[in-house]
Amino acid sequence: FILVLAAQYGYFGPAPRTISAAGLGVVLSAGAFVLHRRDADNAGGPALLATGMAAAFLSLVAGTTLYHLMPGALGLLLAGLLGIAVSVVAALWRSEWLACLAVAAALVIGPWVSGDVHLGAAFMVVLSTVAAIAHVRMQWPVFHIARTLPTTVLLISLSGAYGLSTGDVWLLVALTGVHAVMAVLSILFGREAPEPEQWALATVI
Repeated sequence: FILVLAAQYGYFGPAPRTISAAGLGVVLSAGAFVLHRRDADNAGGPALLATGMAAAFLSLVAGTTLYHLMPGALGLLLAGLLGIAVSVVAALWRSEWLACLAVAAALVIGPWVSGDVHLGAAFMVVLSTVAAIAHVRMQWPVFHIARTLPTTVLLISLSGAYGLSTGDVWLLVALTGVHAVMAVLSILFGREAPEPEQWALATVI
């Protein structure tokens, strides 16, 4: 309540609010590592990290789309790095749901912070490709869906848009082609995977 009053009267401006949100994300993430180090089986560690990640993503949205404190390209890069970093930690902690949340959140928020739907679509395809390559050694069925579904939905929605220029059409064709090729490669890499992952890969293709 005090923070709201301070913001309304101009004592707590957009930049301090955005930096405070990012700082909150850092503090929560640090607490997650401390908690996980003390008890690796405690679900509080991944939950704290997910909360810190959410605060960081929201600060990126505020800093780019809402307050325009940073260029969209920088916000896009930071969103991708944050999603990959949390996914790596999730792999080390063997937490599939945390990895799914990280990559799906980065994919959804990326186009929003970029301010350019075409740049956002390219970002989503690249991040989905990186996640697919990183997932070769992990047997996580749901992660296949999380890294594929948001990108697929955006590409389908763009393909139904009218009035696209010739350059936009060819960009969409190229991005969709890369996305489809990665789906086929995922099937090839996971041909000896357990049955649940096989079903997930069939859904991806």
